[in-house]
Amino acid sequence: MPLKLKENVIFSGNGVKLKEIRCERRIEVRDLLLSEGLHYSCASCAKTVYNTDFMSEADLEILLRANPSVCLFINKLNPIFEIEE
Repeated sequence: MPLKLKENVIFSGNGVKLKEIRCERRIEVRDLLLSEGLHYSCASCAKTVYNTDFMSEADLEILLRANPSVCLFINKLNPIFEIEE
């Protein structure tokens, strides 16, 4: 079941809030460095930025439940997300 993305908040397919998306540093794609595997490292804060293009809905939900403060790279064309405007 796709995760819902509405007003910078990610919800599970069942409507449970998983994460509010915000970055105080206003990072852009050009600020991301390719890191180990398929993820990125932030040039500003050195945190790992998880690339959701290579994650399943289940894997992302597990990650967010375990650590809701993780940083994410989200492609709005990724089919694991249902975008609600």
